[in-house]
Parts: sequence; structure tokens; C-alpha cells
Amino acid sequence: MREFCNNTKFVRYIYYTFLAGIILVGIVLRFKTFMINRPLWHDECSLALNIIELDAVKYFSPLKYGQAAPPLFMLLTKTITSFAGIKEFSLRILPFICSIISIPIFWQFSKTVLKNKFWILAANFLFAVNYNIIYYSQEFKQYSVELMICMVLYILYLKSDLKKLQPLRSLSLGIISAAASALAFPAIFITGAFYSYEIIQHRKDSFKNLIIFTSPIILYWIGYILLTVLPQMGAGYLQNYWAKGFIDFNILNFWELLKINFLYWFNPNQTIFLIGTFFLAGIIIAGINIRNKIKTKEYTLILLTLFFIILASFLHLYPFIDRVSLYFIPFIIILVLIPFDTIPFNKKILLGIAILLFLSTFCQYNHKYINAFFNPEIFAKYDSRTLMKNLADKYDYKSYILINDASLTDYGYYSKLYNLNTDKLGIINFSAFSEENILKILNSLPSGTYWFYFPNDYSHSPAIPALKKWKANKNISEELEIKGSYLLKVEI
Repeated sequence: MREFCNNTKFVRYIYYTFLAGIILVGIVLRFKTFMINRPLWHDECSLALNIIELDAVKYFSPLKYGQAAPPLFMLLTKTITSFAGIKEFSLRILPFICSIISIPIFWQFSKTVLKNKFWILAANFLFAVNYNIIYYSQEFKQYSVELMICMVLYILYLKSDLKKLQPLRSLSLGIISAAASALAFPAIFITGAFYSYEIIQHRKDSFKNLIIFTSPIILYWIGYILLTVLPQMGAGYLQNYWAKGFIDFNILNFWELLKINFLYWFNPNQTIFLIGTFFLAGIIIAGINIRNKIKTKEYTLILLTLFFIILASFLHLYPFIDRVSLYFIPFIIILVLIPFDTIPFNKKILLGIAILLFLSTFCQYNHKYINAFFNPEIFAKYDSRTLMKNLADKYDYKSYILINDASLTDYGYYSKLYNLNTDKLGIINFSAFSEENILKILNSLPSGTYWFYFPNDYSHSPAIPALKKWKANKNISEELEIKGSYLLKVEI
């Protein structure tokens, strides 16, 4: 029965029809959300200002405004925007293209481990409709690029054997791997897994090629560490920001981190216990298959990649949480589906239970979920663009513009986009004060006409609510609130 289902022309036709439908759904959802062209949010504006203000060579140094992104990602974006302009569309085109390309790449990726066509389709469906993968297809951040690069490297390493390669080909593979690291930080985990596998598998037989292969990778990382990592070690900003993504010896903390990640990887499905059980079972089955020499390289690369990810998190080198773990979603999908894929096709009752378990685990990926992506407000955060358009259209270059420190990069990017340039600009460090102190600062302003441009706010020190309270009984000539962003013109 199983051989019939895997080899008949009819089943192949059904398989490729469903696969084409899944790929089409994934492309349509990404394209639809990309075309919404929502305003950049704070982090995107901060990264965009690095594109505008820094020369290409500076991308190998610490970035400004608390940002971190692979240098080659920044260089490619700089190149695109030099032709297409510094617009939302041109900034996001690279992540979008990589996200589209990732859909067929994941199909190739899933086939390397999964053997049953039904579960290959299931894996590709989970990938095609994944909420956060779709979200980052339309955001100016590097995470969609990292996801694609990690899958490409995995497939490339599966087909590579340093023992059999000529030295020139080993060098070429090393250069590609170094370039991948410059384009995607997590590429080093896949590369480390491949390097370790080659040592375990061949030991001294491939020693020369191992040296040749790793030379460009080591040279790149030495340069990047010296130029980018060490100069900002003292700041600790990113370390503190991603503190929850670092693993320690406390098993409860590790479980909490896994729960956060499971919810993120499979949002909006909430069946953490089931997903965690499948994940653990997938790791165990992968280990057994390695021992039994079944797809040894495929499973070893996945488990070693996970090992290096956990090690980097434990050593506080790279966090394993939230959006910085987006690249791991293809791997987690495969690990979760490995237990299902091992069920023989002729075990109908067991297979039926497995299908029911799968459907109940991922039941939130339904028609309502799919339809939600056609809502133009699906990814709405706040709207610094509309605020700036109104400000730029009505500003007389005589009034003062005041912004809260949380809106610094939002103002910086959109003021350039709308050609608003004035020396009557003030930035107030509201994030350091309580509401009472914020009101004191506002009440101390001298008489005059002020525009308040507050598109963004910090949750620990909300300046916008304080501004709304302060403006009572004031002479208001313009006021606009949209998606939590606030624009106010007041005379005092």
C-alpha cells in the first residue's frame, strides 16, 4: 500500500497539485502583506537611518541607534536603495524576495529528512502559512534573509564531502560559507555543524581540505569580531535587551524559554505540551536513526546545529528567542514532524490518530487565520508616516518641533523622506522620567507655538498619555491620533 501511494502517477499528480497549491498560498500571503506597505516602525526606522547616514565600509563597525545587522545584508540594501530610493518598498524588497524564494527551498529542505509525501505536504503547509515568517517577509530586518541562507547552507552541506573535494572547491565552499555569515549571523551554526560532522566522519582524511575550507570563514569572523563585536562589548545594550534568550543551568528557565519559542514559532497555536512532546520525540528518533545509520548526515547536521545554537545561547554569544530565532523555524517544523513521518503508511489506525493529533495541534491555521492576512491592518503598529506627512504639509518653519526620545529615529527617517528640515527641533528624554516629572517639563516650556511629534512611546515611561493630560485647557490648532501615534500643535 505504501509503495503504491508513493509511486503511482495518480498519487504523484495529487501530491504535486497540493504542493503547488501550498506554494501558491504562501506566495500570495507574502505578496498581499508586502503590498500593504505599512509605515516603518521604530526598529525599521533605526536601521533605515544606518542605510542613509553611514558609508558602506561602516557596516563592518557597530551600527548606530542600538541596531545590529549582518554587514552584507546592509550592503545589499544600500545598493538597492541607491537605485530605488530610501522608501519603504526598496528597504523591504530584499527580505521579501528571500521570503518568496524560501518557499520552494523549504520544499527541498523538507525532502532531505521526511519521506512520506503526506507529511512533506504538512511540513510545507506549516512553513507557507507561518505567521512570523510571513510577517518578516514585509519588514526591513534581516531575519527572512537568515532563514533562507540557513536552509540553503544545510542543503549545500548535505551535498558536500570535503574528503572528495578538490582543494579549489573546498576553498570556494569556504568563501561561500564566509559570505553566508556576512549575510546571516546564524549561518555559523550550520557551518559549525558541517565542520564537526566532517571531523567526526573523516578525521585525518580530510584535514587539509578542512583547513582550506575554514580559512576564509575564520578570517571573516576575526575581522568582524575585531571591527564590530569588541568595540561594543562594554555597552551591553543588546545583551541586556535579549537577556531572556540566554540559557542557564536552571531547567525551569530553559523550559520557559522553550515555551516562549514554541508560541512564537507556531503562533497562534497554543498547544505547547503537544508541540514540545513531538519536538523531543523528533530529537530522540533522529538520534536513533543516526545510530542505525539511517540518513546519518541529514539528522546529524540538524542535531549539531541545535547543539551549537544552545551552546551559543548558554555562553551568551547569541540569543535563542523570538525573532532572532526565526531561522530555526524550518528545523523545528522538521523535528516536530519526524515522529509522524515514522508511522508506517499501512498502519491505518495509528496513522489516523497521528493525523487527528496533527490537526488538533495546529487547528488555528484555519480559513479565518488565512483570511486575516487580507486585512490591511493585520501588521499595524503605529503610523509615524501619516503623522510626518501632516506635519510636513502644515509646518511653517517658525514653530518649534518637540519629539520624545522614543521617536528619535522615526522622526529622523520620515523627516528625510518628506524633506522636513528645521533647526527648531527639540528632543526631550522623557523615558528617564515619571509622568509627574514629564508634566513639570511640559509646564516649564516658554511661550510659543509647538508641534509635538510622538509616533512612538516607551512602555515604562509613557509620554503620550502625559502629553494628552497636559494639553487640557490649551489652545489646540492641530491634533491627530492614529494607531497609538500622536501629533499635536499647541500654542502656550
